Amino acid sequence: GGTDRQPGASATVTRTGKAMRAVADNLTLAGIKGINAEMVARLVNFVGMGLAGIGGMLLGLDTSIDPLTGFRVILSVFAAAVVGGLGSIPGAVVGALAIGVAEELSLLSLAPAYRTAVGFVAILLVLTVRPRGILGERARTREQHGAAVDDRLPAPLFVSCHGDHRERREEELLDQLLRLVVRG
Repeated sequence: GGTDRQPGASATVTRTGKAMRAVADNLTLAGIKGINAEMVARLVNFVGMGLAGIGGMLLGLDTSIDPLTGFRVILSVFAAAVVGGLGSIPGAVVGALAIGVAEELSLLSLAPAYRTAVGFVAILLVLTVRPRGILGERARTREQHGAAVDDRLPAPLFVSCHGDHRERREEELLDQLLRLVVRG
């Protein structure tokens, strides 16, 4: 179908992607389902480090490498995440395209020194019109998110839009677990 061509589709289709989302949404239930959260965390860190390394290498091919190389692009990356919507993979892609095109088009009428200001202007405009970003979801509190939240862990970065269904499913899973414990 169409989901295999969407950015971040592997997070919803593959077994590993589903495990990552499960650990991010609710660590306790992921553990109950048999997902090794420590292994998922390692995988996510290694993939993130690998992507950062590839991005740095590609940036180095395009520009000269010096100690400030990363600081020049950090505003554009942050602006892309905020404009697209924090916690939304498709939003990050849309935000990156929007910021990239806006920065390049700004060179037609502005001096190149003002190119980075485009990111600030984009953040201000988007947050004024739509505070959660272009494709971001409305944030939910811990109480709305679900009962089994470990206070030692940070709140999830993104929340499924099927919150009510997930909460009912959590209750069903816990009921099944209690039945198994009582029987055994």
